[in-house]
Amino acid sequence: SDKQPKEEAKTDSSSPQQRNGGGSSSAFNGSSGTTNGGESRRVYSPQFLASASRDKTIKIFHISSGVLVADISGHENWVRSVIFHPSGKYLISCADDKTIRVWDLEKQFRCKKILEDCHDPFVTSIDYNMARPMLASGGVDNLLKIWECH
Repeated sequence: SDKQPKEEAKTDSSSPQQRNGGGSSSAFNGSSGTTNGGESRRVYSPQFLASASRDKTIKIFHISSGVLVADISGHENWVRSVIFHPSGKYLISCADDKTIRVWDLEKQFRCKKILEDCHDPFVTSIDYNMARPMLASGGVDNLLKIWECH
């Protein structure tokens, strides 16, 4: 099942994410390059910035112009963290509503998937493994959960 994490581990309750409890931001380039061997790679020169907010929204800005590109609603509580998927097609967010959500950036920022009851009482942080299709999440429950992405 997509809802069940692959692994769980206790985290240190004194981690910086849990101490500051603030929203977060993530940057994405949206362009890729080629290495000498011809394999595709991501060029890290951010064009967009996504922010998580207490007002239950996610905002995406074009960095060089400062223009608001999207104002995304859907979470039912404070959005704690956002991260761009390595493909550039999705934005992943987590919030105090216990959910992790996947937003389709190519389809008018539509919510593509919702993972419910991920942590109790809140999901506070997420990060994507660039080498494997896995997402890590942390919560107030002091658990680290690893999710396989399909």
